[in-house]
Amino acid sequence: MIFLNVLDTVVGVRVAGRSREDIEEVMQDTWNWPWINGPVDTHDVTISASIRGQDLWPTEVTVVARDIESLLRRLTTHITESAKEAQAGRLTMLRASAVANKRTGDTIAFVGGTGTGKTTLALSLGHSYGYVTDDTVAIRSDNTVVPFGKPLSIQHEFGTLPTGELPVDIVSPTAFWLETPPDNLNIRAVVLLDRQEGYTGAPYLTEVETLAGILEMSSEVSYLTELRQPLHRMASIVEQSGGIKRLTYRSAHDVMPLVAELIGAPQ
Repeated sequence: MIFLNVLDTVVGVRVAGRSREDIEEVMQDTWNWPWINGPVDTHDVTISASIRGQDLWPTEVTVVARDIESLLRRLTTHITESAKEAQAGRLTMLRASAVANKRTGDTIAFVGGTGTGKTTLALSLGHSYGYVTDDTVAIRSDNTVVPFGKPLSIQHEFGTLPTGELPVDIVSPTAFWLETPPDNLNIRAVVLLDRQEGYTGAPYLTEVETLAGILEMSSEVSYLTELRQPLHRMASIVEQSGGIKRLTYRSAHDVMPLVAELIGAPQ
């Protein structure tokens, strides 16, 4: 069985069938950041995976696909969602990307919906700052941040799937030469993304009124209602972050000076 440390959750993946060794090799290449090399006494979640359902074990979550690439895409989703469900009520999980100052561990979360540029920001800044995640910024009750270096889902435009969707490649952060984050991460800035395709000026930050910002940010929190005193949790995060900012921008390549203002220059 493969063991991964995903959002403070130990996920065991039991691969079955004739392609088991090939699947495990591909998983080790793509899930190499959360991969657990040492022995594991207990784990929190078990997922059984197989090509065409060969030799599956009876577990709570089963993932089946027709080929390795499809299986990997589905596994990435199931592993992520299973870990998030396991941490519901424990971690505050923002739909956001994040990078961190490699010296101090100060972390900036870029919060926004689909199409706001979260992944692009993480990839662009992750060559200079520590790459934390492109998917979920998970914050513990003491406002420390859980690194989540899951494989990246990169959509490309060459051909379409039978469903009409654009195909997605699952790639390790290592493939992009992203910097690993420091061990101790603390939330230091929360930024709501306002990416405007037609915007031609320099990117800029504006202060967001606290209550309005918390309400807007709350709409991007997974399992919000499972948290104990959710508004108090959000207020604590905002207080440690020095308030909520809004980033108006067009290109991720132009925001480095603003990020340096919030969490310090890259080391």
